[in-house]
Amino acid sequence: MKKIFLISFTFMIAFFTLLNRVYGAELDLLKPGVVIIAHDDSYPPYEWAENGKSMGFDVDLVKAVIERMGLKVEFKPDAWANVLISVKVGKADAIQSAEIQEDRKKSYDFSESYGSFVSALFVKTEDKSIQSLKDLEGKIIAGQRDSFEINYVRQNYPGIQVYLTQDPLKAIESVLRGRAAACVVDKQVGLYLIKKNFPGKLKNVGEEFGQTLQGLAVLKGTKAEFLKKFNQALSEIKADGTYDRIYAQWFK
Repeated sequence: MKKIFLISFTFMIAFFTLLNRVYGAELDLLKPGVVIIAHDDSYPPYEWAENGKSMGFDVDLVKAVIERMGLKVEFKPDAWANVLISVKVGKADAIQSAEIQEDRKKSYDFSESYGSFVSALFVKTEDKSIQSLKDLEGKIIAGQRDSFEINYVRQNYPGIQVYLTQDPLKAIESVLRGRAAACVVDKQVGLYLIKKNFPGKLKNVGEEFGQTLQGLAVLKGTKAEFLKKFNQALSEIKADGTYDRIYAQWFK
């Protein structure tokens, strides 16, 4: 009896291992059954890392979607410039929190959107001379390298000088240190970082601008089946209330 049980158990392990490999091959994953997700390590409350641990709204949401697909997820936080090339050099299967833009569609395929970003302008609290981007002509604005916000400024306000930083926090710090007259970051990110690190020292001025949808990005021409299954699982997460519960945890 024990021998029969042992044979059956061994068969089950072999079967599920084979199934996992086939499923992984079908989805063109770097590791069978595991989705490696690259993300920005300094973009709270959407995504960031503390002591190597990934956290944030996008992290929790993408994890829920991947697990709904029956797969495991492995997060790889890094500087945004490195994240953008991660799928091109074979270090990740996908990039989360990627802005869905026409120019990026030349290099990436995107999932259905699961959120959006909106840009905002921040200046020192005592500064009354700057009320909008128009007031920054001939001045310096700080922003994260390769970010949507800084690209928007370059395309629409060529008269503004750009000071590039590795992450949004350093863009905010550059204003306080006098390296830039203002900074442009996602509104939620800016409000979060200022409240946590520099309460009362910077303020949001002017109107929101440059709203853009976000989603999961993969290297163009790859992982079509993976995106299909991701979108299906995302729809289920939205329909059964899981999305709303995760959102409420981070954006009260």
